[in-house]
Amino acid sequence: MTTYFGSSSHISSTLVAAGYEYVNKHIAPASGEIETARLWGGGHTAGPADVRFVIFADNAGAPGALLGFSDTVNIPTSQASAERTFTFASPVPVVEGTPYWIGHHASAGFTLGAGDGGATPYHYSSDAFGDGPSDPFGSSGSANGNPYSYEAGITVSDSGGGGSAGGGPLAVPACF
Repeated sequence: MTTYFGSSSHISSTLVAAGYEYVNKHIAPASGEIETARLWGGGHTAGPADVRFVIFADNAGAPGALLGFSDTVNIPTSQASAERTFTFASPVPVVEGTPYWIGHHASAGFTLGAGDGGATPYHYSSDAFGDGPSDPFGSSGSANGNPYSYEAGITVSDSGGGGSAGGGPLAVPACF
């Protein structure tokens, strides 16, 4: 069985900077392994963006150790916003009720969907894309704003095996 968590709303969009990691905190609704993730994003006139999904542990309310990252997905220049799906070569185990920081790491700026959660804290950190995500998260800034649309967040597969069957979002109704 698959359960989703994260923000699934994309009522607005914003241009996110090149060479940064951006993450929002979400609490795992079930225990299992993260195998896939999705976000809502599109190309920007500044050029194509290589993007990977990242997962960090919580460290006293801030992002801490890197738990895993996905394959790289290319978002071409000026391509319309759409769901982007990412796959983890090594599934990331999660525990129900535990907070995790989920987000992205990008080589170039791209348009990222944002939800309607209001003043939700997020963290960001400057990090060159070519050498992989930082571990730990590193020197970070934080701000409040609508949560980024890491659409329906992360797919958490039942650790009892059996792959993934369709499930529904637990947070805001999905837009895909």
